[in-house]
Amino acid sequence: AVEARAKIDALIKQFGPATLRERGVHEALEKAARLYFSGEYQQVLSALDPLGSAVDVLLQVHVHLFRAASLYALYVRSGEVDNKLRNDALTEIRRCKEIEPGFQPSPKAFSPRFVAFFQDSGTPGAPSARTAAAQ
Repeated sequence: AVEARAKIDALIKQFGPATLRERGVHEALEKAARLYFSGEYQQVLSALDPLGSAVDVLLQVHVHLFRAASLYALYVRSGEVDNKLRNDALTEIRRCKEIEPGFQPSPKAFSPRFVAFFQDSGTPGAPSARTAAAQ
């Protein structure tokens, strides 16, 4: 029994930590993700407030991604008239791209419309992929 227990413990260790927090994901990011997928976009922004502009947070690109996606969703909900929300979303997308230039949101997790917005936002001074293709 002792030998079997040792083998089971070794197997469990191979899988690594079981929870996101055990893997180093900040509690605020975990909460924000849950809120985002529940459609609570304003609460996502509040949940991410404790992280501020911290650069030492694991998965920092995802902090900005969830901010961008939430701001964009609120912009769409506004009837696409609140340009401050749109501009704030673009700022967060630029931060994502500064941290990890090749990063793309997963189309499995985010709407096609947001993914296109993310891709079309480009970087300052650079044409977006769609703009370049149209030219």
